[in-house]
Formats: sequence, C-alpha cells, structure tokens
Amino acid sequence: MKRDGLVLGMPEDEYHGGPEFSSSAAKEILKSPLHYKHVYIDGHREPKKAWDIGTAAHAMVLGTGAETVVIPEELLAANGAASTKAAKDFMANARAAGKTPVKQGEFDDIKRMAEAVLANKDARMLFEQERHSEASVFSTDAATGVRQRCRFDTITTSLRYAGDLKTTDDIAQQAVKMTVKKFKYHVQREMYDEIAAATGIELVDMLFIFVEKKAPHDVVVYKFDEDLREMGKREAAEARERLVRCRETGIWPGRYDGIQLLKPAMAQVYDFQDEYESETL
Repeated sequence: MKRDGLVLGMPEDEYHGGPEFSSSAAKEILKSPLHYKHVYIDGHREPKKAWDIGTAAHAMVLGTGAETVVIPEELLAANGAASTKAAKDFMANARAAGKTPVKQGEFDDIKRMAEAVLANKDARMLFEQERHSEASVFSTDAATGVRQRCRFDTITTSLRYAGDLKTTDDIAQQAVKMTVKKFKYHVQREMYDEIAAATGIELVDMLFIFVEKKAPHDVVVYKFDEDLREMGKREAAEARERLVRCRETGIWPGRYDGIQLLKPAMAQVYDFQDEYESETL
C-alpha cells in the first residue's frame, strides 16, 4: 500500500513495519538518542503486558484491529499466572499470528471498559459520528525533511475531529497530568496534528478518552490546553532535530555527558526540614 497522505485499511503490522518517525520513536529519542537507537535501530522492542490490555480495548471499542484471544485456563499455572511453557508458547503463537493474548479475567475487564467508553456521553459523541478507525497518515516535516507517520484511533470522515483512547489507572486530573508527562501524550497530540496538516488535514481538535482499567471503569474525555500543546510542539521539534543530528554524525549519545552533580529532590528537602529543622514546641 502507498505510504503517503491518508491511508485507510492498512494492516497494523504493515504500518508499524515502516521506516517513518513516529510519536513513540520521538518519546524514545527525547529520553536519549541511545535509547532510540536501542529500540528502533537495533530492534530491541519487546511486547509488554500493559500494551496487550490497551490493544485489546482499542479493538473492542473501535471494532477493528488485532483479534483478542483468551489464554486457555488449563495452560495457566496453579496461581493463575501465564508463566508455564504452554502458556508462553500459546502467547508467542498468538502474537506471531497478529493476535492479542489475554487471560479470561482480563478479557472480561476489557469488555467492561469498552462498554463504559461507549456509554460515556462525551466519548459516544465522537464515536457515533461518521468516522474512520485506525486511519494512517504519512507526510514529510518541512523544516527537517524527516518522514513521519501517525495512526488515528478514530477520525471523523469530515477529517475535522480525532480521538485517541487511553487505558489508565486513574482518570483524576492530577493523575492524568503525570501520565501525560510520563508517556508524552502532548508530543503525540502535536505530532499527529502536524503530520495531518502537512497532508491538508486541518483538525479542529483531537480529544483523548481515558478509561480506568479497574472497575467501575470510570471514563473522561480531555482536551489539551494551549500551554500543553506548545510544550508538545517544542518537544516534537526537538525530537526531529535530534534525529537529524544523529543521522548526520552517526553518534547516538545517552542522556548525560560527563559527571553530573546530584541535588536532593524537593520532597526530600521538605522531609529533611520537617524532621531536623522544625522547631520543638
């Protein structure tokens, strides 16, 4: 299939198998070029259990994507863990076939998560519109010449509104703020916007739907404010600039150069002051 502009119906493995720069790759190179090289050049990208839950939830909500298969209970260890050779072989074979293996209890939670998302009035407003699921977009960054890609969970057929589904432990604002910082969802937000704009797709907004992984599977839809978006734009630009520099020099440095001075975290300072410097009443 072509790898330019808006592409519908591209298989997931074909999309991820391409050479373009993605928001996941940007996250790694912002950690350090060394981390990016380890994962994306040297090929050390291992599947994580947390990804299985998210992938399966996406498939159930969006009605597309990798098939979810339940690991037979007789293959599990006595404590219910998927640690036996038989269970590991089943999971490996499922992944090789492009499927997502989960345990029965996890499957039941995923089903309830999907139901919770589709029952939420704000999320439903987006999902009930005429839309495309798993829509891939490819374009070139004008400033650096870097080829980029993104894959919208859902985008309206008018190409005006997009949505991204995230599973999380806590949808409270403070918790989501830390999750956005950790996983750099603000960088993803702006890269998706920029990649789409380069093909003529001018999004009005991109919304993030967060659903809790544990019952009662509370759901919230967040839009990012201008400050968060500006941070995402700057970090996305830095990621591309690092990629270009490293490609040109062939040098992929780690986080730090030279001996670093370690200072106490503010929480440690406050704890120290409370214990040793507070006045005795």
